[in-house]
Amino acid sequence: MDIQFDKLRHIGGGRILKKIICTLLIVILLTSPAFPLFADNERIMVKLNNMDLSFDVPPANIVGRTMVPLRQIFEELGMEVLWNEATKAVVGKKAGLEIRLQQDNNNAFVNGNKILLDVPSKSINGRTLVPVRFIAESTGAKVFWDEYNKTVYISTSNDNTLTLDKIKASADLSSEGWRLDKTGKSDDALLHFDKAIALDSFNCNAYYNKGLVYEKQNKLGEALKNYDAALKININSTIVHYTKANALYNFGRYIESARDYEEFAKYSKDKSKGTMISIMATMLFGKKRYEESILFYDIVIKYCTDNVELAYNNKAAALGYLNRYEEALQNYDKAIQLNPNVSKFYNNKGFIYMSKGNYEEAIKWFDKAIQLEPKVTDYYLNKGYSLFNLQKYDEAIESLTKSLTDDASIHTYGLIVQSLIDQKKYQEAHKYCDAAIKVIPNNAYIYVMKGSIFFLEKKYKESIEIYNKAAELDNNYVTPYYHNAINYAIIDDQEKALEYLRKAIELDSTIKFVAPKLSYFDKMKSNIEFIKLMSE
Repeated sequence: MDIQFDKLRHIGGGRILKKIICTLLIVILLTSPAFPLFADNERIMVKLNNMDLSFDVPPANIVGRTMVPLRQIFEELGMEVLWNEATKAVVGKKAGLEIRLQQDNNNAFVNGNKILLDVPSKSINGRTLVPVRFIAESTGAKVFWDEYNKTVYISTSNDNTLTLDKIKASADLSSEGWRLDKTGKSDDALLHFDKAIALDSFNCNAYYNKGLVYEKQNKLGEALKNYDAALKININSTIVHYTKANALYNFGRYIESARDYEEFAKYSKDKSKGTMISIMATMLFGKKRYEESILFYDIVIKYCTDNVELAYNNKAAALGYLNRYEEALQNYDKAIQLNPNVSKFYNNKGFIYMSKGNYEEAIKWFDKAIQLEPKVTDYYLNKGYSLFNLQKYDEAIESLTKSLTDDASIHTYGLIVQSLIDQKKYQEAHKYCDAAIKVIPNNAYIYVMKGSIFFLEKKYKESIEIYNKAAELDNNYVTPYYHNAINYAIIDDQEKALEYLRKAIELDSTIKFVAPKLSYFDKMKSNIEFIKLMSE
């Protein structure tokens, strides 16, 4: 989406042009902020007798089976480990038990008995991962997979059977609570989550879903309390960080939300995470929360692989609005390094130089943008504006007329003409109007500008002729009728002045309250028809 700068800009002769439209790109990559959940990217936890196990290579879900590094799981279960590098085979031993596996082989052996595995052991990041359920159950341990909390529970003694039963019951209560919430029974859902937590205080999912219920009830404090409890259990949970970040964002606590978005970006494997966070940044940009938007773009730059060049570009735009021009230029340079074929990056860098008043340097960058995409009219507008400020009027006209394609660009062109008028550079102003008329001969606004120049030069007949042309092109445009009424009043043709005033008042009734106060109509104030028209 193109952004408009509504800043005061100095223009030739020291006058101020109050509005110049330029192309400063902020990219919104999706139209809807509806985001997926990230269950597939959640960190899998493994608990042995309710104690967290830590692995140098994290557990992985492969074809529905949880795989863990073989040496660590064997040793945690009290087994000696023998590894044969040549055959990629491993043997785990302890009293009365021998387990044999080979990398990428579906056949395993427990005390010589052949077992067919759903998933063979795999090498990941220099470690051989083995199916944890098979290994644990082969040692006589009990195993429970908690789908909601993405946790494998292993119990090695009968004393822990009750604990596993509690864990299963807690998971079931959590699941039922989720179902109740979906059917609108939020209070019953909260009771189920509380019961689930009472049975298993490590039930991350119960805290998380409890937080969701409170958030829907607009009880942010309670929601955050439960999200934080979930994160104490699993600090790397991307879905909890993301949900907490969203909650903080929706309640306007943007700096706090950035911290959790950063944690989400740090641990999430979702390839579209850069897009998601960029959307949040761009929404802040749209609210003119430039400092906060920079925090979000920095997260994309640091942790994401998608949209990084756009993040640099958009961060630079925010820095530009904060008048931090040197930092903005550095970020545009990084965007260009990552993708030198995006013309808007060059244009936006040129605009920063234009904002600094370095018009010569700005033109170099606008020319690079034009070289990449010669049909983008905004680049000619910005280049023309820079040339205008250097008082290179003929070159400016050539560039500016190439930008005349829509009402916004025509209005901007008119502002430049107005600046010349304000400086009493009437001949230059005429040249600009004539150049525009050649490009867009049917635009009434340009004729009105030219008519105004003739008026200021006291060439009233020429002014009348041009205003009439504007009225022909747009008979609902009040300005040419009103200004011609003034022209005729000045040359003391009261009949014509009344004719044009009548038409102007038909289009804008407020004129009859303004006209009597203007000195242009002093000679007409005793005219019966004028008095009648003003009092109707």
